[in-house]
Amino acid sequence: MKALLLAGGKGTRLWPISKANTPKQTLSPFGEDKNLLQITIERTLNIGFNPKDIYLVTAKNQENLMHPLWKPYQLGPVIAEPVAKNTAAAILLATKKLMEEGTDPGEAIYVFPTDHYIMDFEPNLLVDLHDIILCFRIVPTRAETGYGYIQAHTGGDIRKVRSFTEKPDGALATEWLQSWLENPEGIQEEKYFWNAGIYAFSLHSLGSALKKIDYDLYQTWMTLSYDELVNSYEKLPTLPIDKLIAEQAYNLHCTPLKASTWRDIGSWQSIYEALSENPGENIHLGKGLLITTEGTSSCFVSSDKEYNIACAGVEDLAIVIDGNNILITNKKDPEAMQHLINKLNTQYRNLI
Repeated sequence: MKALLLAGGKGTRLWPISKANTPKQTLSPFGEDKNLLQITIERTLNIGFNPKDIYLVTAKNQENLMHPLWKPYQLGPVIAEPVAKNTAAAILLATKKLMEEGTDPGEAIYVFPTDHYIMDFEPNLLVDLHDIILCFRIVPTRAETGYGYIQAHTGGDIRKVRSFTEKPDGALATEWLQSWLENPEGIQEEKYFWNAGIYAFSLHSLGSALKKIDYDLYQTWMTLSYDELVNSYEKLPTLPIDKLIAEQAYNLHCTPLKASTWRDIGSWQSIYEALSENPGENIHLGKGLLITTEGTSSCFVSSDKEYNIACAGVEDLAIVIDGNNILITNKKDPEAMQHLINKLNTQYRNLI
């Protein structure tokens, strides 16, 4: 049983704290002592993985940042993709490494993103993955356009996936959420679940799917050595595994995510939700004071300066102070944040 921890993303939607030299997985966005990578490592160890069977998959330009965090745990190798190509290519590279190490074709391989906040995680690690690819389903709580959606056949815990849609538009996400809100006990095959972003498979089941999806890519993966794949890496598709595999795999199945809390830490709203215990409360992290008046609700404030921040008559704001940068945004509007990141990328590269 192997675990691949994915830690190559930048997490730009958490600007200004997440930048090129402080990628998301190195951050402690909840005010804790441990960062997201360390939290993921310890969670993976706690559910039963042997330390030497836990691999880090990161980007070459982040490798020096990751090593000091990885080394104290005495885990398995660090696999560095030479250029950022998204999760599908990163997983193909990592699984090629496992092939060359002699991993049994039927052995279970789990892929854990390092930007998830999960509490009381109890996955069934005894599932036979020789012939199936497994993803983890969650009942949606909002019309989220940043996640994948799973439509599953009826059955037990493990169900065959009827369709998988990565990041649908707002109209579809709203329609699929309404099917739960209007009739939560209705026909399960008419409902859509969130995908938790965790995958499990074997070399055999992944290869069987890839062979049908893209035979040329399958041949590249099978015939090239690890070193040759590294040298040819720029030719691999720049796609997430959700688009390349999950949307097209004939053998995709899903199972419930058994955890008390799950958050994909990809936005200020997700951090707020991970910390909030009561609807509408205001959350404050860091230094200084947060002063609020009646009519202020659901605001998230984080500051590395001893600034006293006063909020009056506002809601759903994220106010983040980091160094010389101050962010003020509607934390429930991910598109606004994406527009900002696009502008920073084109006009203010030095800030990220």
